Formats: sequence, C-alpha cells, structure tokens
Amino acid sequence: LIIDIGEWVLRSAFEELVRLRAAGHSEFTMSVNVSLVQFRHPHFLNMLCLALHDTHAPPAYVELEITESVAMEEPDLLINILEQVRKIGISIAIDDFGTGFSSLSYLQHLKVDRLKIDRIFITEITSSARGSSIAEMVIQIGRSLGLTVVAEGVEDQRQARVLQELGCQLAQGFLFARPMLAQELYSWLGNEQ
Repeated sequence: LIIDIGEWVLRSAFEELVRLRAAGHSEFTMSVNVSLVQFRHPHFLNMLCLALHDTHAPPAYVELEITESVAMEEPDLLINILEQVRKIGISIAIDDFGTGFSSLSYLQHLKVDRLKIDRIFITEITSSARGSSIAEMVIQIGRSLGLTVVAEGVEDQRQARVLQELGCQLAQGFLFARPMLAQELYSWLGNEQ
C-alpha cells in the first residue's frame, strides 16, 4: 500500500503547503518523507509532477526526505532519480544522517541539499564527555560539501547553544514545537510572527 499511501501523503502535504502560502506564510517549506519503494516505482516521477501540477504547489518550497539507509541501498538508482527531482526544483534532504554507513563519495554524487543529524547524536551532545563529536563531524561534512545541516530532536537550550557554537544554524525538535494538527500550526505560526 506504500505507493498509494505515499501519493496521498504527498498530495495532502502539497495541498497544505498551498493553504499555508495563501494564509501569508510564503516562506514555509514542506518536507515529505519518501521511501525507497516509492523511488523505485516506475511512475514515481510522473506521480510527483502530477501532484505538483494538480495542487499548484511551488516546487521550490518542497523538500523530499530520504533516510541515509535508503540513500545507500541503491545509490546508482537514486543518483538518477534525485537528479531528475532536483531539475523539477524540489530540494532533497538526507534524514537520520550518521546512523548508517554512508559512502562519502556517493554522498557527493547524490547531490542532496541538506543533511539532518539524527536525534540520537543531539541527545549525546549534553549527556556524554565526547557527545558532540559525531554531530560536529556531520556539521563539518555538510559545510565541506556546501550542504545545509539541520539538527533533529533538539529538546533544550543547552543542546541548541552547543549546536550553534558548532556552526549548525537550523534545528527542529520539542524545544521549538511539538507535532501538531494543521489548525494548531496556523495559530503557532501566527504567534511566532
């Protein structure tokens, strides 16, 4: 069912992105997780283009997230597909980075836009003596490759401060907001402004 569910998720996310933009949140980017099964499907690119067309979602404000393990499972297939996705104008993020065994040469060839440091390494930042070493390494890799780095699972100010000191400027987690329904998001975004 992942193909049908995945298409429904993409379309729903794109429709919500259009509503957010209409409500005045024009810089909002919508990230959607995509599985390897979806990428492997022969009609994935057609489905993606059709969903963009039907919903009028702007590709420049859409990001597809793939996990590091997916990126390394069939890198040659992904290199080709991701290149086509980027031509559409959609950005690509590697989620849970640091948990798999990436080949750095493949990482260069994948031409992604963003690395997301897995939350396990963010938790370690303030809980062990060598806690920031992997997070710091990922930030350095991202910087060397010209990629944006996002820290996942930031839960307190200490973690945020250490990440900022390490050069990571973007973060997500409970420190900022918990998962919420679309209606709650509109209120939250209004309060943040």
